[in-house]
Amino acid sequence: MASRTDGLHRRQSKYSDRRCGDGQFPVLVMLSAKCRIRTERDRYRTWTGDGLDIDRCQNVHVSDCDIRTDDDCITLRAACTRYLAKPQDCRNVTVERCRLSSVCNAVRIGVGEGVVRGCRLSELVIRDTRNAVNVISAYTPGSRGVDISDIAISSVDAECDRFLVMGYGRKPGWAKDAVIRDITFRNVKAKVSKPNDVMQEAGRAFENIVFENCEINLSPRR
Repeated sequence: MASRTDGLHRRQSKYSDRRCGDGQFPVLVMLSAKCRIRTERDRYRTWTGDGLDIDRCQNVHVSDCDIRTDDDCITLRAACTRYLAKPQDCRNVTVERCRLSSVCNAVRIGVGEGVVRGCRLSELVIRDTRNAVNVISAYTPGSRGVDISDIAISSVDAECDRFLVMGYGRKPGWAKDAVIRDITFRNVKAKVSKPNDVMQEAGRAFENIVFENCEINLSPRR
């Protein structure tokens, strides 16, 4: 897999919060200035062709990017601990004014066994995409999964197969101790060919999921 960023040929963009010495000095990551990212998957050697993986990072601002990928465009995750003195949350991430196109998910929230919280995504244009937003805590059996909370997604203009996929795990019973709560969708306009896929499990409610001023028009493909 390769990607193109501002016309340069480079590997998949993956960011994890690398700290200095004893881990007391957090890094501020900013990606903007009309960055363009393209990925192409080598089906024989590459597992992922994501645009931006924001992994256990804090204080991140992404804006004015055009991301077109053969996997997820932007992911918020809590998986990698390689560069950290101790695990930390993925939090205080802002993504705004981006154009996204993906054969998988424009925005994917989850992956790992930590916490993703306090993130804001706004003014997104999503086209030619399977799922606009994917919120799943665990992707493998036996994983504790990710606690996901305090997420605001607003001002979205989407044309995609499905707007939202949400669940604790890809199959019932996964991530039994994880929580998904306090997620707000506001000012969304979407044209979709498939209904939302919200995988609620008996006795495990999502908490405080809010849709405000959202218009999702379903027109199944023939």
